[in-house]
Amino acid sequence: MQWRQKCRGTGDGIFVWADTGHDTNVMAGKSLAEGFLLAPGALFSPTQLPSSRMRINLAAMSEPAIWRFLARECSK
Repeated sequence: MQWRQKCRGTGDGIFVWADTGHDTNVMAGKSLAEGFLLAPGALFSPTQLPSSRMRINLAAMSEPAIWRFLARECSK
C-alpha cells in the first residue's frame, strides 16, 4: 500500500509510532466519527501539542476498516 511509505513506523513490538504527516488530533476526531477510537500522539507528549505522530497498537488493529481509514487519511 502506498500509504505505508508515508506512515512509517519506528520500531518493533506491539506498538508502532507512525508519522502520518497530518495532525493526529484531527485524525482521531475523524476516526471517532467512523466508530474507531484512535489516540493522537499529543496524548503521549508532556507538552500535549498537536503532533503528526500516532502510536498504533498493532495487537489491537485486526479490523480491516481501521487500516482502510488510515490508508485514506494518510494518503491525503
